[in-house]
Amino acid sequence: MKFATVQEGKATVRVPVVKTVSKDVPVFYNPAMTVNRDISIALLASLGRKNIRVADILAGSGVRAIRMIKEIPSVIESILVNDGNPEFKKTFATNVKLSKAASSKLTVSVSDANELLHRSGGFDYIDIDPFGSPAPFIDAAARHLSRDGILALTATDTAALAGTSVEACRRKYWAMPLRNHLMHEVGMRILARKAQLVA
Repeated sequence: MKFATVQEGKATVRVPVVKTVSKDVPVFYNPAMTVNRDISIALLASLGRKNIRVADILAGSGVRAIRMIKEIPSVIESILVNDGNPEFKKTFATNVKLSKAASSKLTVSVSDANELLHRSGGFDYIDIDPFGSPAPFIDAAARHLSRDGILALTATDTAALAGTSVEACRRKYWAMPLRNHLMHEVGMRILARKAQLVA
């Protein structure tokens, strides 16, 4: 498999060159989610808070954590960076080195995300960015979110949330989606409601 070095924000990461992003690639990196990562960094920068404890529990290439360390270092106290991929530690170490990122605020783990959260303390910001639905991780994240903490959810299973897979939406999100001009708005509301109900 071919790899390429890409620049995103202040991070430099080595990622596989693939035609289609899928969970089967050795290092998960979705360039279409750059705006998502831009928003999370802008949000944390805008809060006016310091010493934020972050958990990036499904880190993939680790680009989000590296960008946080490089772009908002005065805001971050620590980042727990985790992925279940057995190659993650090696991949992440390479990407930290390529980015010349300070690693003293980083704790790296290769674990099941839910088990890791249950073994950990509280966090001020927990990012859940899976390939698919974030639903299986909401309960553990809600239990380990500090008072006034932020839970950031990304869902790529738009077929369920936007009404193409109605039964999947009922099963995962306990809701009935719409398949019309409001489907994306309703999908976001379904995701937010699921997080509220679980929390």
